[in-house]
Amino acid sequence: MIFIYTAVCLAVIVLLFCVSVGYFIFRSYINFIIYSTTHTREDGLLKGEFDEDFLKIPKIEFTVQSEFGYPLSGIAIEGSSPNTIVFVHGVSWTWYGMVKYFPPFREKGWNIIACDLRGHGESGGRYPTYGYYEKHDLVKITDWALKNFPDTKLFGYFGESMGGAVMLQYLPLDERVDFAISDSAFSDMTQLSMYHIKSIKIPMVFSPLILFFAGLFMKWKAGFTLKDVSPLRSIKSTTIPILYIHGMADPLVPYKMAREMYESRKPQFLSEIFLQEGADHSKSIMTDRAGYNKKINEFIDLISTLKEKKREGA
Repeated sequence: MIFIYTAVCLAVIVLLFCVSVGYFIFRSYINFIIYSTTHTREDGLLKGEFDEDFLKIPKIEFTVQSEFGYPLSGIAIEGSSPNTIVFVHGVSWTWYGMVKYFPPFREKGWNIIACDLRGHGESGGRYPTYGYYEKHDLVKITDWALKNFPDTKLFGYFGESMGGAVMLQYLPLDERVDFAISDSAFSDMTQLSMYHIKSIKIPMVFSPLILFFAGLFMKWKAGFTLKDVSPLRSIKSTTIPILYIHGMADPLVPYKMAREMYESRKPQFLSEIFLQEGADHSKSIMTDRAGYNKKINEFIDLISTLKEKKREGA
């Protein structure tokens, strides 16, 4: 009888522990501070990611409607070339977080578009879903982009962190994209959660139960589960060329996730990877801006050459 009582008590303790950790994981993904447009603008100025002159550049402000009923906000900067790129920011931030990536594209006269994802900045939607809903929102952003820049010859996407993960899940939905650049994206939400469980020294034997409860909380609050979000799964269903960029000192998303995505489609489809030694999460460009932009320019030149050859052969 004592044995049974002890076993039941231990089972209850383990269950409560797993529920608590699952709830913590849920909150880390869903319930956190999402910074305002004003805060992200001022922070970008403070960090030197752009200056006051950038703020004076004429911009087109636009809003499109998500198929899920909320507005999606964005800006566009008209360029002089027939090329267009869309930038997708990371979690808790706004489009201002992507301005640091604009220079190599502005220098070549690209049309630049940057949007606020669901639940961020000036866009509607209550919670971020890491691509579950957002991947469909990017179809609407692309519709707007190609309608307003109809002479576009080369069209690409550039996503950072969560924005990169969203973008990678979007690619199989839209063949109009010529290339994608992903900086610091995770490969799979379940695997990312297991990585963080392991990092806080929780025995992995508890991880299935922990992830089960985390998924229940997320489904209840935001309408999706961890298993619904997997860029690694998505990229296997697209032929669009992808450049993966990742800092090798990233404590939030291990750089091995970028390598895993790169290796998963390299034999079949054009894929390149750039790993920056010593770079923290989304800090590769700040670690070696010259080397970073050189890699991007080389990748874009390759895509442009391949598309031109394809056009000539058609």
